[in-house]
Amino acid sequence: MRRQIVAFDPEDPGSPSITVFCRSLGISRPSFYNVRRRFVVEGNAALNPRSRAPKRAARVYDEVMVQSVLEARAELREAGVGRGRALDLAQVCR
Repeated sequence: MRRQIVAFDPEDPGSPSITVFCRSLGISRPSFYNVRRRFVVEGNAALNPRSRAPKRAARVYDEVMVQSVLEARAELREAGVGRGRALDLAQVCR
């Protein structure tokens, strides 16, 4: 679809308007212009989809929390509780 957007020439005789073209692709006009702008700036790299992964971790835990979790895991391992079973963590983390 990005290649179609880049190849589309609205000034070509007989070509549909940008609105009709976008409607036929099922995209919005701002999306059309975003792809065109990215192509001007980035070249062919703009035709590849960008990663949707977060740029940074959603949560960063402090050292106290990490140690608490590791201790709770060690206690569970010693108690012989498997990872797949539901636990009552209130009993473990008294």
